[in-house]
This record gives sequence, C-alpha cells and structure tokens, in this order.
Amino acid sequence: MGFGSFHPFINFIYFFVTIIFVFCVNHPIYVLISYVGGFAFYSILKGKKGLAFNLVLIPFVIFYVMIYASYNHFGVTVLWQNSIGNNMTTEAIVYGGVLGIKGATLIVLFACVLEVMSIDKVVYLLGRISPKLSLYVSILFRSVPLIGEREREVSLGRQGIGRGKSDGNILRRVKNRFSVASIVTTATLDSYIDSSASMKARGYSLKGRTAFSTYRFDNRDRLVLLVMTALIMITVVAAELGYTKILYDPEIIIENLGWLDVLFVMAYGGLVFLPAGLHTYLDKMYARS
Repeated sequence: MGFGSFHPFINFIYFFVTIIFVFCVNHPIYVLISYVGGFAFYSILKGKKGLAFNLVLIPFVIFYVMIYASYNHFGVTVLWQNSIGNNMTTEAIVYGGVLGIKGATLIVLFACVLEVMSIDKVVYLLGRISPKLSLYVSILFRSVPLIGEREREVSLGRQGIGRGKSDGNILRRVKNRFSVASIVTTATLDSYIDSSASMKARGYSLKGRTAFSTYRFDNRDRLVLLVMTALIMITVVAAELGYTKILYDPEIIIENLGWLDVLFVMAYGGLVFLPAGLHTYLDKMYARS
C-alpha cells in the first residue's frame, strides 16, 4: 500500500511536476526541501537500504561543491585561496551546493519513480495516449529479462559441451561469444514472429478493441489530485511572482522576502512531502486494520 496504491495518473503528475520544479528552481530553500522530501520518501520506501543510498550521495555532493567552487571564480565574497591560487567565494560555493543537491535530488526522485511506477502503470498511461506505443513498450520491457535469461541458458548449454565463453584461447573465446550472441538474436527474432502471430489471432489492431485495466479513479484519488493541484498552483504563482528567483553573481541577492515566502515555502513543502506523508499514514492505517 502507500503512495503507489493511488491511480497511476496521480503518481505520474507528482513525479513529473516535482522533477520539473527541481530542474527549474535554483532557490536554495526550495532545493533543500526537494532533497529532504525525496530523501524521506525513498527512505520510507526502501527502509535501511534507502537511507544508506541517500547518505552515500552526500559525499559526492560535497566533492562536487569543492570542484565547482575551485574552477568557477564568480562572486565578490572571497573566503580563501585554494592550492592553485584560485579564489574560493561564498557565491560559488553556495551555487555549487545548489547544483550538487539538485543532482542528488534528481537521482533520488528517479529511484522513487522506479519503485512506484511499475511496468503495468507505464503501459496503462501510454495506452491512453497511444495503444500501439503502449504495446511496443510492454514488449520491450518483457524482452529485456527474457533475453538475459535466454543468454544464460545458451551459455550454460554451450559450457557443458566445452564451448563456453571462457573456454579455449582468446580467438576461441571471441568466436564462442559471437556464437552465443547469434543464437540469442535468432531465438529472440523467432519469438517476435510467434508473438506477432499470436497478437494477430487475438484481434490486435481491429477497430473497437478495448483494453483491460485494474486501475480505477475513485474518490480518494480525486481528493489527492485536488490537494496536489492546489499546491502546484500556489507554487507556480510563487515562481511567476519571482519568489523562487535568486541571483548568485556577482553576489547573492534574494528578493521578495516577506510573509508570502512562508506561505509559498509551506505549499511547496506540502507538495514535496505529500507522498511520504500519504505512504506513512496509509501503512499505519492498514497495519491497525
């Protein structure tokens, strides 16, 4: 259960909008909220593994900040000079930190996408736009593990007769690898022909053909979509009014500081932390029942 139990359209809208905001907004407060929200959601999804994955990204962010600030010399607030004589400025360090955190946030968000957006959901969403594209994507997703499994079976069989990928000298090994690749390619193409004949027999491409789906847009989804839309609209208004803008060169300048900033930051925080909150709430609710 959790956020993944909502309609695929809800999941898609959240990740699409959040990733767009992460790409477009450079305000450090909004960037930090995005990272903490993604950090919390992935940690909830994966437990200790998710927490460890998030913590591993922190040293890479720090390393990127130091590299960026060492070779970008904008800014008027000089802190010190590095070993090669370049000025380390507050503006470059802060902007490098913003870029590094944005990169880590995107990695975490895409990791969350892989956990929440299953193949069935992707095929369902694409099927509403283009049934043929949905079919091709489903075939592609299905082919990848099948090709890997077929390659392992062929390699194991050839290894039993002394023609494995690691048998013989270098030339023999190369020839054996090409043989495995040829067998797997031929078998894959043959399976595509069988799939095509099977699809044709079941009426693929006929007009009026319907698609089965287990997803249903209920009142719970409508409520979450309404809340999400309101938070998205408030954040868009904040961006249009310049409350998410900031200058880093030649100095850090933040405009429009006031009580509206608190409202906009809270709205964006509510949007970012929405899946983590829903996931935690639903897990507790179903655990009691």
